[in-house]
Amino acid sequence: TRKMYLIAKSIDPNETTEAISAVWGGFLTVLATVRIKFAQTITLGCGVGELARRASADKVEVLVRKALPDDLQKWSPQIVQYAYNCLGMVIAFFLQTVVGAFHSSIRGGKLATVAGLQLAKNRGWV
Repeated sequence: TRKMYLIAKSIDPNETTEAISAVWGGFLTVLATVRIKFAQTITLGCGVGELARRASADKVEVLVRKALPDDLQKWSPQIVQYAYNCLGMVIAFFLQTVVGAFHSSIRGGKLATVAGLQLAKNRGWV
């Protein structure tokens, strides 16, 4: 932890955030070609996180700044941004699971209905 403390104290948080964002953007570009749904969920999560951050970041950032030592308080905006993005991604993955389950249940219901109607037709009930 001492080395991490020294690194965090020495580097510029804005430049680090820009560099991480560029790497993350490149990673998502590659990921999008592999799995579009996953990339869509990540994008949705970042959007949800950004909306939540805009609504309450000022108050949360003050709390984070108070919790950090004086020489690391410059990191508070980035910490809040990362936390909200992670929270947004958790929400997005949960919503993606719910949407997937709903879609599967609709397809299963349709299959059961079609099979039931075919069975009724074959037996002369309809």
